[in-house]
Amino acid sequence: MSAHLLAVAVALAPAPTRPSLDPAGIADDDGTPSRPAAAAAEEALHHFEAGDYRAARTAIARAYMIEPWPEFLYARAQIERADGHCDTAVEFYRLYLDAAPPAAGARAAREAIAACGEQPPASGDDDDAGTTTPPQPTPRPRPADDALGLSLVAIGGVGLLVGAGLYGGMASQRRAAIGSTEHGAFAQHLDRARRFSVAAAALVSVGAALLVAGTVRLATLGRGARAQRRARRTTALLQGVLWRW
Repeated sequence: MSAHLLAVAVALAPAPTRPSLDPAGIADDDGTPSRPAAAAAEEALHHFEAGDYRAARTAIARAYMIEPWPEFLYARAQIERADGHCDTAVEFYRLYLDAAPPAAGARAAREAIAACGEQPPASGDDDDAGTTTPPQPTPRPRPADDALGLSLVAIGGVGLLVGAGLYGGMASQRRAAIGSTEHGAFAQHLDRARRFSVAAAALVSVGAALLVAGTVRLATLGRGARAQRRARRTTALLQGVLWRW
């Protein structure tokens, strides 16, 4: 079953005033959804064209829980928008954009967000420009057994671990929100996900900066070529983790 299933079906449906369930017909061709997920998506389309948005919402949520295709997020947003729930639709458009869809799909989602009266998020290129590298501390002469450096490493490591746990909680709440069919439960899970995201971002960024600073300090003050080589490897690894977050 083709990934363009929704696009083809909607193109044949005589409902020009309703938004289509597929983002401008640009679903990826890299694979196909599993048969149960495709069946649930077809059911959602059937209910959507019949104007039964509650049943369409339930069916597309089930399709996403079976197989988390980003196109199902876009379809859910279109269902919410057609049902007059633009605020909820915007949240699903944003979730779809978070999945890094093709350019045409991203453009369609941003246009839909603007049509709902909200400010669409910037493109991914703008996000990369805002990424900063933690500042490197100025080394000062200290003994090799440096208490401050060890403390920075310990506190930074704890911050990273706690932040990673909060990111896990955020992902769990977002999955729960996507699977919700009631507006109250969706809003509650989404609010929790936002709080987890803010706290996790703060802890990860601060923890990574402290960890890198402490490692650099110990590397600078450590005596012996072997200790410095080991510290440089650790610093490179930590910087890679920071860029990934």
